[in-house]
Amino acid sequence: MIESKTKISFFYKFLSSKFYLTEIPVENKRTILLHWFFWRSHAKDTMKIIRTGSCITLLSDFVPIEAKTFFRMLYFEDYAKYAFWTFNDNFIIDLSRNVLLISEDNIKSCVEVLRLYSMAYDEKLNTGLDYELSFCYRKIASLKKDKRFDQMFALDLHNRKIVMELLEKRVVEKKNDLSSIEPEPANHEPEEISFLEMLIPVNGSKENTLSYIESKIIEARFPHNIFHTIKKTKKGANQTGLNSEIAAMVNVFQDKGYFKKEFTFKEIYKSFGIYTKNKSGKDYDYSFFVEDYHFKKYLEYLESLEITNINSDS
Repeated sequence: MIESKTKISFFYKFLSSKFYLTEIPVENKRTILLHWFFWRSHAKDTMKIIRTGSCITLLSDFVPIEAKTFFRMLYFEDYAKYAFWTFNDNFIIDLSRNVLLISEDNIKSCVEVLRLYSMAYDEKLNTGLDYELSFCYRKIASLKKDKRFDQMFALDLHNRKIVMELLEKRVVEKKNDLSSIEPEPANHEPEEISFLEMLIPVNGSKENTLSYIESKIIEARFPHNIFHTIKKTKKGANQTGLNSEIAAMVNVFQDKGYFKKEFTFKEIYKSFGIYTKNKSGKDYDYSFFVEDYHFKKYLEYLESLEITNINSDS
C-alpha cells in the first residue's frame, strides 16, 4: 500500500499529531475544547463536536462551513474530500433551502464530486505526494479500531447520502420547472431578485463569476472576506468599513460587466448584503460612498489589480 511505502518526515508527523482531529465550525458555531497541550481525549472531543453540529477534519487547515456557500465548487470539493460531515439536521434544512439557489451546472458538478468521494478521505486521495494527507490515513486506521469513533464515520456517510438526495431531487425539479411556469396575476408583487440572478456567467457558469470576484477581493487584501457573513457589532451594525468594501466591489465589477445591466448599483448592493447576511442598515446608493474615505481606499486596492473586463460593448 502507498501508506506503508511513504516515509513521512518528523515535521509532518508533529504537525499532523498537533492537529490530530480538528473542528470545522458550521455557521460560526464553535465547541469549547481543551487546548492541545493538555491531555486530550479525542473521542470525547469528537462527541462534543458532533453535539455542537460542527464538522471534523484531520488536516491542519480548513474553511469554515456555511449553508450559503456550501455548494460553491470553490469549497464543496474540499469539503467532500477532507471533512467528516457531522453537521446536524438543522443544517441540512438550511442546505435544502440553499440548493434551490444554485444553477443546474453547479448541481451536476456537486453530484459528480460526491459520487467520486462518497466518504471523507477516500483512499484514492492517498497518492503519497502530500505527507500531511498521507499521515491522515494512519490516523484513520487508528480511529477505525476504536468504536467510540463509529458515530463519526457513520454520520459522515449518512449526511452525504442525504445531501446527494437533495442534489438529485433538485436536478429533477430543474427539468420540471421549464414545463410548469404559469403567468403571474396582474397585481402580483415581484419577489426580491437574488444576487446570483444579477451575475453574468463567466465561461458559462455563475459559480465561476462568484469565485473570480472573491479571488480578487482576497488578492486586494480587504480587511474582511465580504463573501462570508461578518459578525455584527454589539449594536447590530456592520463592522467599520464593511459597507465601503461591499460598495467598492459592486462599483468595480459593475463597471467591468460582471452584473446584468438592468440592475442598478443600489439593487446589487442591497442584494449582495442579503445574500451574504451582511446587509447594512440602509440601502445606500453610489452617491453615498463617493466621498467616503474607506470607499476610496478599497476602490484603489481593486483598481490596482488586473481585472478582466467582460463588457460586451467594450
